[in-house]
Formats: sequence, C-alpha cells, structure tokens
Amino acid sequence: MHTTSQQQEFSPHSAFLGLSPGSTRSTAGQARTRGGLAAWQIQRIERFISESLHTKLSIRVLASQVYLSEFHFCRAFRLSFGESPHVHVTRCRVEAAKKLLSSTSMPIGDIALECGAADQAHFTNLFRRCAGQTPGSWRRLVKGERQENGKSQGAESISDLTL
Repeated sequence: MHTTSQQQEFSPHSAFLGLSPGSTRSTAGQARTRGGLAAWQIQRIERFISESLHTKLSIRVLASQVYLSEFHFCRAFRLSFGESPHVHVTRCRVEAAKKLLSSTSMPIGDIALECGAADQAHFTNLFRRCAGQTPGSWRRLVKGERQENGKSQGAESISDLTL
C-alpha cells in the first residue's frame, strides 16, 4: 500500500500529543501548523513589530526580518497568527494606543503619531474599527471606571483594562 509523506508523519504518538495531520511540534513545545513561521521567526517578528509601531511597516520590511519573500511571508504569517500581517499590526497599534490612553494624559494626536498613524483622523478611524468607539470616548470610559474603583494610577498592563 502506498502512503503519502503526510500520512507517514501522522502517527498515534502525534494523536497523543494533540497534533492534527500536517502539524508539527515546535522547539518551544507548542503545536504549530506546517508551513507557518518557525518559532525564532515568530519571536523576531513580534519583537520587531512592537519596537517599530511608530514607523511605516510594509510587507517587504517585515518579510526581510525573517528572510522570506513577501508572498511566502504573508502565507506563513497567516498560518502562524491566524490573521494577515496588516490586521495584526493594526491590532498591535490599537493595543499600544489603549495602554497610552489609559495610563497617560498625552493628547490623542500625539498618541496617534506614537502608534504609527498618519494623523489623528486616520488613528480615530482605525481605533473605532478595532475598539468600537473613538479614542476619546474610550479614554473617558476607562478613566471613569478607574475613578469609580478608587484607582488613581495608570493601568499596569492591558489586562488591567476593561472594555
């Protein structure tokens, strides 16, 4: 009987580990999808994105960080993160903005520039699309909740915030 290489790779041991056909176990012990980014590439791209949110991040720049072509990077990124690079970067920018909105009194226009938006109007549209409300109304809501709870200091992490 002729079996494909994928069938040969999937064994009862793989089923025991909770892997599906086509999955492998990464060096960190987490299941990853075949064809996705390697563990070192995921770490490198996450670090690069978080350090570069204030700049324009093109697919070409992101792909060059992990030594892949633009096409292969987009495909592998989507398999690894479950979303496109553009959506992921936008979500990271909004999360960074939420931290700044809740823990500082910086003007929204300055936060927009700090998080890589072209201007405040662009930032407001991105923020509304991701968070469901404008940055100003989100800030008032979070600051109001913190005052009701007796907190006068900034949020320590994004997990401290309630949407």
